[in-house]
Amino acid sequence: VHGGMGLTLFNDCKYGMSVHGSKIGLSLLRAPKAPDALCDIGTHHFKYAIESHSGCFRQSGIVQRGIQFNSPILKPIGSPVDVINGKSLFYLDMPNIVLETIKISEDNSQIILRLYESLGSHCQVKLGFHDSLNITQVFQCTM
Repeated sequence: VHGGMGLTLFNDCKYGMSVHGSKIGLSLLRAPKAPDALCDIGTHHFKYAIESHSGCFRQSGIVQRGIQFNSPILKPIGSPVDVINGKSLFYLDMPNIVLETIKISEDNSQIILRLYESLGSHCQVKLGFHDSLNITQVFQCTM
């Protein structure tokens, strides 16, 4: 951040980025020769963007925009999600907490949510559920 401004380079999960002085680099391919000599041969599609922001990145919303860049919301067609009056199945009251994964347990008896704090701080978060989920118990675990 310089003079209350910042610059973010978004990419669709490429291998790495670097900053040296005023130059920004984005590694698009690794091109290793072992164990697979042909692993990066062929057609590749890349997606990247640059966005500036004012102030500290913690207040800029840049983390959420990075998630949206890499994981745009897709609305299922013809599923029960369509008829919940446009409300989210889950909600969080802290913008720095990211709901990264929603999945069903292996025995199909539970919903598993993976959340993380995106800005390197400590906080408490309120997690809410849509009434249609009929959630009666919540368990916390650490991976």
